[in-house]
Amino acid sequence: MKITNRELQSKVQVLGMLSNKQLPVKVSYAIAKNINSINKELKIFETEKMKIIKEYAIKDEHGEPKIKDNKFVFIEGKEEECDKKYNELLDIEVDLDVRGINIDKLLNSNVNFTPGELMELDFMILE
Repeated sequence: MKITNRELQSKVQVLGMLSNKQLPVKVSYAIAKNINSINKELKIFETEKMKIIKEYAIKDEHGEPKIKDNKFVFIEGKEEECDKKYNELLDIEVDLDVRGINIDKLLNSNVNFTPGELMELDFMILE
């Protein structure tokens, strides 16, 4: 399945929350497998994100990107260029190996899902 890095970031958060709920075994297993697949892609994403940040951030005395008020400090006039590259990275599509789950097993579980959670799970739901 083709999915962007941007989508992966939001989906892994919802899957992480759901992985802590009492779900049917097959649903729980599919969620765990999908989290694992997403995390592999996000590890590559994070490495590339840090390359971009290091290119545009002011460095501290150790050569690491400087942080002030929990934010990276960028070279003056370069933040917009950095944001552009970061958004390009977010919009890259990756091939994700997705394990699907049957919608009936999901809806017949003892867990109540919010509409937002169901929307985030749509990529793995089989009709």
